[in-house]
Amino acid sequence: MTPDSPESAVSQDAAPGVRLTMPAQASNVPLVRQLVSGLLDARCVEAALCADVKIAVTEACTNVVVHAYPGAVGPLETNMSLLPGHLLVSVRDRGLDFKPLPHDSGAPAFGFGLALISSLSDEFSMRSGNSGTEVQMMFALSEEPSGESPVDIGRAFAYTSQLSDDPPSPSDGIVLSMSAGAPLVGVLGRLVSLLAAR
Repeated sequence: MTPDSPESAVSQDAAPGVRLTMPAQASNVPLVRQLVSGLLDARCVEAALCADVKIAVTEACTNVVVHAYPGAVGPLETNMSLLPGHLLVSVRDRGLDFKPLPHDSGAPAFGFGLALISSLSDEFSMRSGNSGTEVQMMFALSEEPSGESPVDIGRAFAYTSQLSDDPPSPSDGIVLSMSAGAPLVGVLGRLVSLLAAR
């Protein structure tokens, strides 16, 4: 990969990030909220923006829990990448193809949850197919640092998509992986505290 290639600016491998995979159960959604809080605390994000991000991410995770696996439990996969001045969050399931289109042509295209996610995030994308559904949300945390190239949203979504590489379905249990540069103490401290409280 060359420094000028689009992958170099937005690759998951190059951006500090955290990936959390777990069963899609309501009791696990607070783990994702704690992970988001740990990342945002490390970036000193203001409380109001932090609340908006957590609401949007919680809604995306809740959609997986409620809609992805009727009568069963499957994986809920989240990936969070820290890009220059931005947080990109992907929430993915491996369930049934989900189409947020109304049966009634006069109804809004999105349900309340997806409309909420769209309004709270700066950029929003949703992809669905045979391998599941992915919601991607981009949040502007600050202006890009001087000397950094602005984030190309389309390329960021394409290169950080969890549907792009489509690895095998994860095993049962909770799996956390962190890339170099991710705020280890803030993330692990919050997750361990919540798990211990269970």
